Amino acid sequence: MDNYIKVGIVPDIHGLTQWKEWIEEFRRQDVDQVVFLGDYVDSHTHTDTQIYDNLLEVVEFKKKNSDGVHLLMGNHIVGY
Repeated sequence: MDNYIKVGIVPDIHGLTQWKEWIEEFRRQDVDQVVFLGDYVDSHTHTDTQIYDNLLEVVEFKKKNSDGVHLLMGNHIVGY
């Protein structure tokens, strides 16, 4: 079973920072690849500044882990 990889999925975060906890869990489980499903913005509970800062953290995480992190666009990205 050496030909498989573990993939961690991060669903729509909409400005939430919970993704950081999931990443820590993925590390504990030796996940090889992380896929963010998009929708990083558009929250009814967070300010635009909080959403923007969180998005910058996601992008920075991607930069530091470029081969193992994949950022997809969600339906809430259209128009931004």
